[in-house]
Amino acid sequence: MQDFLKYSGILFIIAFIPLIAWLIYIIVSPKNSSFSFPVLCLTFFATSIAILFIFFKGIKKSPSESTIHLLIASSLKFLTDLIIALVWFTIMKKNEWNNIILFFVLYLAFSITSIFIILNSLKNKIL
Repeated sequence: MQDFLKYSGILFIIAFIPLIAWLIYIIVSPKNSSFSFPVLCLTFFATSIAILFIFFKGIKKSPSESTIHLLIASSLKFLTDLIIALVWFTIMKKNEWNNIILFFVLYLAFSITSIFIILNSLKNKIL
């Protein structure tokens, strides 16, 4: 649980530094206010926290159960990101270039961070 809290703090920093920058931008130019950035950022943050919780819950168990938890966490991440993309691009009609780039930058930031966290935790673990 100690590792989960440490890595959740890292994800918290990755999620909320850009949100603070967004708030400053909204204060400076309120006519350009769009709430798509914080909604998308918090959605990716919640997904990453959920998969890390599942992963760290299973890492303390036997190697076979640990492997199952790793597979469940990565499958859940993949499915939730697909659902987020479906909702973002088709239902919410966010088809402009800035929204597409925003989606993929946030997706890559949270996915790469989650991958590095999982790989660092598995460095000395036998599966």
